[in-house]
Amino acid sequence: RSFGWHTIEIDGHNMKEILAAFSEAETIKGKPAIIIAHTVKGKGVSF
Repeated sequence: RSFGWHTIEIDGHNMKEILAAFSEAETIKGKPAIIIAHTVKGKGVSF
């Protein structure tokens, strides 16, 4: 944010949030957009 970027933070395991973030990022004009996806390594995999 301090560099003038439009930041979008999401749950990287939630497909609805991922798609919404891409849609939002496409609407940003005049500055770069970045999507930060918070994830958990190995989520959903049983060992």
